[in-house]
Amino acid sequence: MISQFLIYGIIAGSIYSLAAIGFNLVYRAVKFFHIAHGGIIAVGAYSFYLFFEKLKLGIITSLALSIAIGILLIILIEFLAYKGLRIKRAPSLIFFISSFGVYIAIQSIIEILAGSQIRTINFGMVQEGHSFLGARITDHQILIIIINILLILLLNLLLKYTKIGIAIRALSDNIYASRIVGINIDKTILYIFLLSSIIGICTGILVGVESNLGPSMGMNIILKGVIAAIIGGMGSLNGAFVGGLLLGIIENLGILVIPSVWKDTISFALLIIFLLIRPGGIFAVKLRIEET
Repeated sequence: MISQFLIYGIIAGSIYSLAAIGFNLVYRAVKFFHIAHGGIIAVGAYSFYLFFEKLKLGIITSLALSIAIGILLIILIEFLAYKGLRIKRAPSLIFFISSFGVYIAIQSIIEILAGSQIRTINFGMVQEGHSFLGARITDHQILIIIINILLILLLNLLLKYTKIGIAIRALSDNIYASRIVGINIDKTILYIFLLSSIIGICTGILVGVESNLGPSMGMNIILKGVIAAIIGGMGSLNGAFVGGLLLGIIENLGILVIPSVWKDTISFALLIIFLLIRPGGIFAVKLRIEET
């Protein structure tokens, strides 16, 4: 029983990690809560559902088209909701309100177009799964864990060794110094949003494959992603990875001793504990809070 719930915790934690990584990637650079990332996650799930389940286009084609939609959507959000606020040097609270408004708009559009009923992505017959330490784990669940690990490794390599990654790290450290050395701030921020959007689309697809789809699914995932980001350390990608896994494991092991309806309470209790004893998170990162 314990090993099975531990597996469930790792799988849920991998989803939370992906949500936290996409969220933290934006927060690390532009210093505001990009709640609209939850909308991107939902768009990823519903886009894949449309292309794969309804239009029968195949996994690779459906994935590519879903990512393309996510890229177009984040470009639209950046230019309509965020760029003007940056030009006016709006405070972070205004960005947060704008981002929350964007999320509500995305959720409403999904509900209008797809309805409010629960939907599922069918990958054929239900698998019994593989036996591992007395527990069962399916191929889909293994894929979720592998993708989580691969994404954090690829992001670390990208940030450390590529020109775009160096520009992102420089902007994250000091936006004014970045301007002085000739970094194109608007272009770099757009790259950040594009990376975050691709991660969000993948997160949404994996959530849709593992569980059900609903118009409000993005808010459920992004809330857990924010909690994971705070636990791991705001602005730290490695912290987001560890925080998500820790949250998922504690949340699922917790329902062994208390009713499952209290599952979300476990998450927020863990958040409060970390805010009290280690507000900077496991991997505390010193961030410059600047108006962008």
